Amino acid sequence: MNVSPKAIPLRVDPSPLKTALARRRAAFDKHEVYLERCPHKESNPIKFEVFYTKLSQYINNARDLAKQVAASPEMREMGESVLGLYTPEGDAVCLSPGLMVHVRTMSRAIKWMIDNDYETEVGIRPGDIFFNNDPYIGGGHAPDQQVIIPLFRDGTLIGWAGGMSHVSEVGAVEPGGMGISMKTRFHEGLYLPCTKIGENDLLRKDLEILVDRSVRASVWWLLDTRAKLAGVKLIRDAVHSLMEEYGEQYFLVVSEEYI
Repeated sequence: MNVSPKAIPLRVDPSPLKTALARRRAAFDKHEVYLERCPHKESNPIKFEVFYTKLSQYINNARDLAKQVAASPEMREMGESVLGLYTPEGDAVCLSPGLMVHVRTMSRAIKWMIDNDYETEVGIRPGDIFFNNDPYIGGGHAPDQQVIIPLFRDGTLIGWAGGMSHVSEVGAVEPGGMGISMKTRFHEGLYLPCTKIGENDLLRKDLEILVDRSVRASVWWLLDTRAKLAGVKLIRDAVHSLMEEYGEQYFLVVSEEYI
């Protein structure tokens, strides 16, 4: 029996994560605020502030650790980096000092992955490591490199941790990643657009080979990736520690109140 191609669905129903993001966007468009009330702040403002102080300090410590592991002068000496915590839908909850222009860019990359069906077609699992330096997805230019990991608890996605830093050598037409002769995006070097570069907390060897053979000073790219990974894993540990201390439900709700 002949079946019209139109009768065959091209995709399964939207993933739970994609549905949650659509619901969040619709609510924001309607109310023009993230939450209409902040019950935890209203009921116990001291606990609310103490929790945020702890969360902020954990993330600041993660950035300090990442700087010590990094190889590039921009991240190690100049501090051109920022680390942060995000909701499951990709909204920024708390960020370290640093390049604050990137408050939005990692959020945009997370939402891009959700919009492009990563949950169902790529897979978002505990221990996965994602990398992005495509400025048309998130970031300002190719040297803005992001490492993003999903945070799970008992099999449920509870958020994301991300780290971004400026890595100057990206294999562009000129050394340094910001050459004056660049006329198109194809002169800007190697792009890895929201690419899964690791699983089970381990970086993939083949992708490291790709980087090593595509850029001039690969040690900056490769070691700075490890630096950001160390930082976001520290954020992951901090989230679980705070959940043990304050409870999972408190963490999930209060994170949205901070936004």
